[in-house]
Amino acid sequence: MYSYIQTKNSFPLKLFILAPLSLALLAACGGGSSTGSSVQNPPAPSLLSSTLYAGSVSGLGSIVVNGVRFETVGARVLEADDPYGTAAYTEQIRLGMTVAVEGSADDNNGTGTASTIRIDGGMRGQVGAVDIAAGTLRVNGQTVKVDASTMMQGATGLAGIATTNWVEVYGLAQSDGSYLATRIEVYGSRGGLESSYPKASTFPVSLRGIVWTSASGSFTLHDGNNGTITVNYGAADVLPAGVGIAAGSSVRILANTAPDGNGAVLASKVLVLNPSNLSSANSALSYIKLKGVVDSVVGNTLVVSGTTVDISAAIKPAGAIAKNQVIEVKGTLSKGILLASKVEFDSRETLYTERQGGSSSNVGYKQELYGMISGFDAALNTFVVQGVTVQSNSATRFEYGYTKLANDVFVEVKGALQNGVLLASKIDVKGVTVNGSVGDSASKDDALGKSSGGSSFEIYGTLTCSTYPSACTINSSVNSVKTNLVAAQWEKGAYAANSYVEAKGYLDQSSVFQVTKIEVKR
Repeated sequence: MYSYIQTKNSFPLKLFILAPLSLALLAACGGGSSTGSSVQNPPAPSLLSSTLYAGSVSGLGSIVVNGVRFETVGARVLEADDPYGTAAYTEQIRLGMTVAVEGSADDNNGTGTASTIRIDGGMRGQVGAVDIAAGTLRVNGQTVKVDASTMMQGATGLAGIATTNWVEVYGLAQSDGSYLATRIEVYGSRGGLESSYPKASTFPVSLRGIVWTSASGSFTLHDGNNGTITVNYGAADVLPAGVGIAAGSSVRILANTAPDGNGAVLASKVLVLNPSNLSSANSALSYIKLKGVVDSVVGNTLVVSGTTVDISAAIKPAGAIAKNQVIEVKGTLSKGILLASKVEFDSRETLYTERQGGSSSNVGYKQELYGMISGFDAALNTFVVQGVTVQSNSATRFEYGYTKLANDVFVEVKGALQNGVLLASKIDVKGVTVNGSVGDSASKDDALGKSSGGSSFEIYGTLTCSTYPSACTINSSVNSVKTNLVAAQWEKGAYAANSYVEAKGYLDQSSVFQVTKIEVKR
């Protein structure tokens, strides 16, 4: 029998919040330290009963955030303009969107279950300038950095974006005021953006950044181009209620108009999005795994994506830590400073085995997809999984050497985005590698390939049934999946024809999606 492939991950931005029970257990077991500091040593991951993972979505089918694949069916998902309210986000979460996920997680196995997901919004507005050579956009006076791993919708690259376009940008705020984009949605007009995202009609402009200076009723942001933007918020709603705005706060500003010629903007709403605000646990002790870009290095003090890090007591990697490197930092948070216990350079890899019983080697990747193939083109070696175009080439590794791909076959794909296309470094047809054996005939392997090998995944689409619950279909923009709901547990809502749903399940050997959990999104 074939076996599952173990994965070794690194994690972009992880914040583990200990619930009060975990703190009590830690104290009872003698954990922590009282040697001149109120900050305890990092707790063992097994003690963590509540987690917050904040970062960009690097995988789909369910979502992958910072190396952990979260089940999301039944989770409360809050939309970006109201992350502390009750407004539900009812669309599919897309690759490159930034989110804050609360729930439970097994950090060692890279799996978790989300209870609350907040869409962590970024910039919104009309494009002010495009610099293809520099790889940047200007939006609302702020600099947006774009690289090959930025996921784009509505354009194939910077060359396809004009100053008449409106954009919705997700990414990572930097201390210098620039914004590293992980996803950009491009629209031909303001009306096009509002049609796709109706909340934009209320707040057509948003800015995102780290507060540089703060005064009564106003604060400033760097604009990423040696200038500043002044945000006047005296009459604005500041959320969550009661939170203060100070230098170093991570904020998102919602407004009716872009900054004026003097670089000033009148805020209608200010969202404070520090990890401590995004978590509902609000414990005194936090264990953090942070992956980000090094903004500055002064002795043993780093600034990583706006967070100050003390590495004086940390285990450090070989080689110098320098500005603009992507690193991973682990430690505890004390008075806003991350006291690091370990610093590592960015890496993520999975094991690849050429044939059953053979030796394994490491394959690098940044993004991952779990789902059924559609739009397969044998001539171009391209196909679509979870709405993302995938391309294989001579460097792609096929687990156990099974290379036969076709529409409706379930695959796990790992690779790296390149201008909106996932270049596959490894493809695993799970139905074959899990259920097949050495010596199986090609026809048996092909039949096994129609199943997902017991692996569960999640899909979105419109539900219709000719005979409910045994003969149904979930239709998305890229494929139609035969679906059986006999054993399904309804997490939210109930069956209604043509409802838009999110479902979790597995493919049987007849390529029927056997649903285990389902919810109505709208």
